[in-house]
Amino acid sequence: MNIKKVDDKPMVIHTKEKTKLHVKTAPETKIKAGNVLTVERTPKFAGAEREAKADNMDKRMSALKVNLYKSCNSLQWQTEREESMQYSIKINAVNNPKKSVKAFATVTFGDCFKVTNIAVVVGMENQPFVSMPSFKTKERTEHNEPVYKDVCNPITSELRKDLYDDILSLYGEMEQSGKTEVSRVAENAGEPELRVAVTPFEREGSNIRGLARIYFEDSFVVSNVGIIQGKEKEFVAMPSYMVKQNGKDGKSQFQDVCFPVTKEFREKLYDALMDCYKQEKEKAMNQGMEQAASQSYAKAENRQPDRELPFR
Repeated sequence: MNIKKVDDKPMVIHTKEKTKLHVKTAPETKIKAGNVLTVERTPKFAGAEREAKADNMDKRMSALKVNLYKSCNSLQWQTEREESMQYSIKINAVNNPKKSVKAFATVTFGDCFKVTNIAVVVGMENQPFVSMPSFKTKERTEHNEPVYKDVCNPITSELRKDLYDDILSLYGEMEQSGKTEVSRVAENAGEPELRVAVTPFEREGSNIRGLARIYFEDSFVVSNVGIIQGKEKEFVAMPSYMVKQNGKDGKSQFQDVCFPVTKEFREKLYDALMDCYKQEKEKAMNQGMEQAASQSYAKAENRQPDRELPFR
């Protein structure tokens, strides 16, 4: 570079090369489409607010899941109860504080069959429990005490739990309210499906011709149902208990433990019992005749002559 000084004129600098402007740029980067992360830079307080909103959203979602779970369980429980046998309950208090039996419950299945004399008993631990109606048998325990058997009872664990829990729950409501009678009526209670079984039974000096069982929805059974020989024909006798030993005309009076409520269901039930009794009786007679014939044939084959017979 050459510098020349000229009088009375500004100094001029002559250069042969043009000045270069050096600018540093970032190297080119290649970004794959699946690995792009966008970060929004905001002040710190905005991030805290966003975290708080996220926490609230998580809590809302958790609460929604819990409510949905409860709703599903409630709907499932309601559906199962609707599919099971429907019944109404009435409880009457016993006005005797010295007795362990505190109340009696009456259960009506489908507004067509009633079961009475179900006891609510308070045990040694002061906890109430349900005792189904029973009868005393001729059997004895090891300590020479009489053996009792239920007249009717649930035969599935599901119905037993539901029925006993409902009775005890209603009894608790009665105790809290101080009332002597409370009830709970089933909604849309339909007629339960029934199935009967009869065993022909005859004994000298007895008018009992058969013993039967009634099954409702294959979850509740009524035992000790009798087929009785009357003056003109057989009839159905529901299980009963003695209410008065010497009533009118010196005869004992009995009251049914369980029985049909409507005329239509009574006819349907009694016809089913009598038809089953006749079928089983005819079957037993045929089996008896076949057994007697087979025994007679066996005796004839084993019979030996008293003396030798001559050949002809």
